[in-house]
Amino acid sequence: FLRLRLTTSLVRGSIIRAFLVSAGNKILAIFDERRRYDFYYRSLYSEQRWRDHQETLLDLEKTTRGRGIRLTVLILPEFHDFQHYQFSDIHKKVAGFFRDHGCPVLDALKEFNGKEATQFWVAGDDPHPGAQANQLIADFVFEGIKDRF
Repeated sequence: FLRLRLTTSLVRGSIIRAFLVSAGNKILAIFDERRRYDFYYRSLYSEQRWRDHQETLLDLEKTTRGRGIRLTVLILPEFHDFQHYQFSDIHKKVAGFFRDHGCPVLDALKEFNGKEATQFWVAGDDPHPGAQANQLIADFVFEGIKDRF
């Protein structure tokens, strides 16, 4: 088992450390599927965990309704791969749950579906949404809620 330990003050929190940890995790994911992003995300929606999430989500809806706020849910896609997207079933599950409880749902996947994901990344090795993705999401949300005001 490989473990990267970088503890000197020079590298702790540095770009070098982030790169080495990221590279180490990618290598480990080759040998241990539990370290892959897709395995992790799917595990969040296993039957038991999904039931646990539902209770918390219903509390959120109840709290917002109690304050006179209509909860609108934004579902963001996972940004690794839009051309062979693996999580549409999870989007449907989450959207269906909220719609069944009277909440409007905006699913931003349609803004990215089929496109090359890396153009939307914050960095070449970091699949979090970057500026271009955030602008698309902001425009999508605005279009989805503008008629409510």
